Amino acid sequence: MQLTKEIFTKLQSSVDFFKSFTNGELLALLKLASTEVFEADQIVFKEGTRGDKMYIILSGTVRISRPIGGGKEEVLVKLTGGACFGEMGIIDQSPRSARATADGGTTVLLSIKESLLSQSNTLIAFKLFRNFSITLAGRLRETNEKLQGSSERDRNSSAKMKELVKKKLESDSSLAGADLSGADLSGCFLNNANFKDANLIRAKLSDAKLKETNFTGAKMSGATLQNLEFNEVKFANVDLSASVMKDCKFNNCTFSGTNLSGADLSSSLASVVDGAKKEEGA
Repeated sequence: MQLTKEIFTKLQSSVDFFKSFTNGELLALLKLASTEVFEADQIVFKEGTRGDKMYIILSGTVRISRPIGGGKEEVLVKLTGGACFGEMGIIDQSPRSARATADGGTTVLLSIKESLLSQSNTLIAFKLFRNFSITLAGRLRETNEKLQGSSERDRNSSAKMKELVKKKLESDSSLAGADLSGADLSGCFLNNANFKDANLIRAKLSDAKLKETNFTGAKMSGATLQNLEFNEVKFANVDLSASVMKDCKFNNCTFSGTNLSGADLSSSLASVVDGAKKEEGA
């Protein structure tokens, strides 16, 4: 597809990235660019490939995604006409961190190769990199806002989880087989609680005393246990691999068959050993 007056007008009027360019500068830049046409679900670039050009969407939609296995993908964002993407390929030629795919219908992109920018004048190059910085700063702000919102949702979710656990334990003290993966149970009263065969992978427990709590057969890989005192707690056949146990005290605890491979015992090591010895001699 040839670069036409229509494309020039579209870039000048609807693409914020180029609004600081004069007519002459934009024309000079377009002489270095080319258009590319992609059909529905055609890949523009794959993650891991070397980036050496940026793209501006003239028409259509592009989805930015990353593979999650099984032939599936996680869509990070969908971009429409006027949006720019792939600019990091111009800045540092680093491998692409995500995949770009034409999302339905015919998508027309304007591409600018990094190797051609050396042919442009200094002012054009300066404006390009300044606009890259503005674009990236805007995306960083959006990401921070999303993370803040996510953090607030996580706090609300954590509070609800603690309340549910509290009500459950008040009723019958049993959470056997419960799926509590990733749950933050810090500060919960867990004396006499039954977590037999529960899923506590990457769960967080801190700042509490646990007495006669039963974790037998529980999955606790990657869990964080901090500033806890365990008294007569059963850890038999528990998977504690890759877990973090810091400043914990274990008294008369059962560890037979426990998987501690890759666990960070830190200052809790002596207490774990003592607890294990007491269990063996019981």
